[in-house]
Amino acid sequence: MAYIFTKISVAVYAGALVLQTILGWNIWLGAIVLIVATGIYTVFGGLRAVLYTDFLQAFILIGGGIFLTAIAND
Repeated sequence: MAYIFTKISVAVYAGALVLQTILGWNIWLGAIVLIVATGIYTVFGGLRAVLYTDFLQAFILIGGGIFLTAIAND
């Protein structure tokens, strides 16, 4: 349980920090918007939508890691 709560809190904080940096939003507003948007996405899309998103993001992250490794070795 502690791992789940710490992982979620770090992800929400990081996302809110990005929104604050890019859009100039208050960090609390960014966190609330992210939580509400995630809840709506999960309720209307269901767990299947979340799984598809995670599946796609895994390939993007792996591809980015391979790309960075390749250009770092040059």
